[in-house]
Amino acid sequence: MISGRFLFVNVPIVRGCLLEQANYSFPIITQYAGKDADWGKLAEEWLYEWKKINNVRGGPYDQHTNSRIRMLGYKVDGDIGTILTNSDNGFPLVQYVRAHRIGSRGPDGEIKKGPYKGYLQFNGIIRNANGLTVGYHVLGDSEDEDQWISANDMFLTFRPDFADEVRGVSHLVASITSYEDVARLREYEMRAQQIGASIGLIEKNENGGPDTNSPSINVPPEGTPVANTNGTATGLVTQTLEQGLIKYFRSNTGSGLEAFRNDRPSADAQAFEDKIVAGALYGTEWDPNFALSIKEPGGALSRVMIQKINRCIQNNVFVEARAQRREDWYAICKAIKLKQLPMPKDGDTYSWEYHLGIPEITADSGNDRSADREEFKLGGTTLRDWQMKYGKWWRETRGQREVENRDLLERVTKFKKDFADLNLSTQEILDLFEKRNANSPPTAPEEFNQQQQ
Repeated sequence: MISGRFLFVNVPIVRGCLLEQANYSFPIITQYAGKDADWGKLAEEWLYEWKKINNVRGGPYDQHTNSRIRMLGYKVDGDIGTILTNSDNGFPLVQYVRAHRIGSRGPDGEIKKGPYKGYLQFNGIIRNANGLTVGYHVLGDSEDEDQWISANDMFLTFRPDFADEVRGVSHLVASITSYEDVARLREYEMRAQQIGASIGLIEKNENGGPDTNSPSINVPPEGTPVANTNGTATGLVTQTLEQGLIKYFRSNTGSGLEAFRNDRPSADAQAFEDKIVAGALYGTEWDPNFALSIKEPGGALSRVMIQKINRCIQNNVFVEARAQRREDWYAICKAIKLKQLPMPKDGDTYSWEYHLGIPEITADSGNDRSADREEFKLGGTTLRDWQMKYGKWWRETRGQREVENRDLLERVTKFKKDFADLNLSTQEILDLFEKRNANSPPTAPEEFNQQQQ
């Protein structure tokens, strides 16, 4: 947990990767999918306003911020807790508890005191004899401030990888050692670059050191104390070129000056670091070629990369939708109890669906839209699936199309009545308003038809 937080705060690659996921994964749109459409519309509007103010901390925390906090919580720490609470007047609110606040004060095992005496505790998770989670132990600053919260009022958000997992594992665990390797490589490389940057010229001569016989060297007079010489504490002796411009060399002696080429880091060193970073980023399900352009993707590679990114986004949406559904059920029940919402006619308050509020990422929007359209025509996909890819809800799409088509037909009917003397058909008038049909093929001149006959 601590290492994961350190990576997120101090490593730009990790921070940027996770924040990028949050940007593409949220917001999530809540849609009622039950039969009582009138009640569903009221409930959707109530939830929309409630999600602006549903965090106990107040502004600037809202549902979009909540989603971002929750995703970062389980990806960085491993899991994050959500408490379903309310204000003094009963208004529903949510509170988020970071992973380090959920734990056991003392050894795990059978609980010796408190409301869950006799139950089993493992790292803050309270379970019954069948292994079912029945509560959570939320740590305060002291034991007196600890809280035991029922699983009816609190839940954890994480993505389990194992059947017996009760606490989540940080998605950054697999990357920790890789980023440590990158840090060491960069430290050594920076030292080499600093040394290289301090060298301006390299002089080759027969002595392998400063030329003491050269009239241009600063040699102190005989008898001068060593402390007053033009040297340093390390014994370095400097040699000044005449007027800073000219240096003479004897021919055929191999002496000379050459500029020092500081060409670090080398291409091989950069490629090696990129390989380490790429492997580390795979632990977060995010394609490194998308985040950093380590390679220049194109063609099939680009499409595969985008598909992987969209699948990661879908996974994030699924986890968040499951958490939001629990919050929304709680909030709707509270709203009905407070008489802010009526009870639906069929009593169904649980039929909710969630989808991404922004379109999926695409490498070629024109080609992808054309393929989706053909797939829909052939019955291989549904209008719901098609519209959700573009951040839309199919019922709203059909409703809006109904409004627009009704308006169009009313205008066509009025136009046909106003210009009855033109004897235009309904289809011809529709083509005037909106050119939805393909143009007719050109007709050959009559003279050409006669010649062909």
